Amino acid sequence: MISSMSMSHQSINQYQSASCPCESNATKNSSTEEYKAVSIQQLTIEINIQSQGRASDNFSVQTALDNISNNTKDIEDFFNSLVEDGHINMQELGYTGKPIDQLNPLEATELLGDGGFFSVENTAARASGFVMSFAGNNVELLREGRAGIIQGFEEAEKLWGGKLPDIAYESHNLALKQIDEKINSLGGTTLDILT
Repeated sequence: MISSMSMSHQSINQYQSASCPCESNATKNSSTEEYKAVSIQQLTIEINIQSQGRASDNFSVQTALDNISNNTKDIEDFFNSLVEDGHINMQELGYTGKPIDQLNPLEATELLGDGGFFSVENTAARASGFVMSFAGNNVELLREGRAGIIQGFEEAEKLWGGKLPDIAYESHNLALKQIDEKINSLGGTTLDILT
């Protein structure tokens, strides 16, 4: 599988225009088309997996913060087990602040509030921004990244036992809206995408 770091820094066009060493022009054209198809297939799988994981992580952290800010659930052990088991990757999210399990309710509320790292806008921007950066102007990849966000949201719901807090739903909907707008701006349609 292609690593997420290498894929996020290379343009889709490099994969679409790449050629392979072949003996004749006829076999070169055929092999190039096969290579493009394999490369796009690999990219499609990679964007789905990466966007799913990042979305699940973001929505899970929002849920943990909501629980802390509302003093509704003692999540310390549960959240730590998610991080330790690799279900949540704080570094991949870019969060470098105080450990989530050590926050008091006011600090958790600030992270969820306007301008906070896990606010609706910032969380949606991380989820949709990753997909749009990875996919570029490739509608197929944008759709697959969008599907990954939906799958990641559903994964977070399962991890947390069902319903997530409202902020997670708002972030999820905003991220999908941002991707839909990009798809539509490229002449694609989101009518055939199931949410």
